[in-house]
Amino acid sequence: MLNLKVTPHFTRKLKKLTKHNKNLAEDVNNTISILRYNPFAPILSSHQVNSLVDGQRHFSCRVTGDIRIIWDFAEKHVNLIGLIDLGGHTGKNKVYK
Repeated sequence: MLNLKVTPHFTRKLKKLTKHNKNLAEDVNNTISILRYNPFAPILSSHQVNSLVDGQRHFSCRVTGDIRIIWDFAEKHVNLIGLIDLGGHTGKNKVYK
């Protein structure tokens, strides 16, 4: 099982998106659980993208039809995943190009 490092940006987005949506909060928690055990599980559809937060290449995984988690392996720590951003695949809450 991999450890998590959660950025303040991710935490803010999580609170904002799940404030009135308990189902989405559950979906995010389920996705994070899978991510910790197998970041490349087929159900996550993990792939590299260009993040809109910092312009860097990171990984994106699917939470719902439109919601994605932007994550990456922490430098020098193979067993640590950093959760960078949370938001839409499309639309105004889009998180990557």
